[in-house]
Amino acid sequence: HHWWGHQFIGARVEGIGVLAEGMASYSARMLLDAKYGKEFTLHRSFIPANRRYLRGRNMDRFGETPLYQSQGQSYLDYNKGESVMYALQNHLGEDLVNTAMREFFATYRNNMRPYVAITAFLVILKRTAGPEHLQLIEDLFEKITLYEFSVDDARAEALDDGRYRVTLDITTAKVYSDDKGRETAAEFNSPVNIGLFTKHPGNRSFLIDEDVIYLELSSPENGKSTVEFVVDRL
Repeated sequence: HHWWGHQFIGARVEGIGVLAEGMASYSARMLLDAKYGKEFTLHRSFIPANRRYLRGRNMDRFGETPLYQSQGQSYLDYNKGESVMYALQNHLGEDLVNTAMREFFATYRNNMRPYVAITAFLVILKRTAGPEHLQLIEDLFEKITLYEFSVDDARAEALDDGRYRVTLDITTAKVYSDDKGRETAAEFNSPVNIGLFTKHPGNRSFLIDEDVIYLELSSPENGKSTVEFVVDRL
């Protein structure tokens, strides 16, 4: 918190908590990733943060707001802020996200004219990421976006070379919600990680190097679609 929150002066406007608490939580998580491995943060940070966010939005009597309009709700500033930043580096790459954060910090450190707001960071982030990622950034920061994924059927076929062709029939959906919980269907057009594991990632004995058979970003179609990939083992 001190590194982010005490080196720039935020305006007293919506979303300012995300700049201090969300950035700090994300930075801490990346440090833990580097020092202890992703398995450590999966159970100590990623899963708990998502649970706290979902529980918080369910209990918010005033209704959830988009992240950039957060009004001090801790489940948004800390938990969703961290998760959204981590999703960004997964989709855009850690170097690109670091470049945007570095420019923001260099531009607005100790700046009082004007006091900084989260919209300043979003301007830098959108420019750095490019127009091809504009929809993703808007979905994560400027809208309340909910995703639905399901695997309807999974099949594996042994190939002559000893490998396996895996076929997944999946269903994807995306909706935008408002502060009353009213949902509007939207076109699913976001890349997602599709993987094959020997253990459920929620299992505390899960090890990325041993239990991840396949994990790649994919761009499935909206609604029902089929995904195929080839792996060396099952």
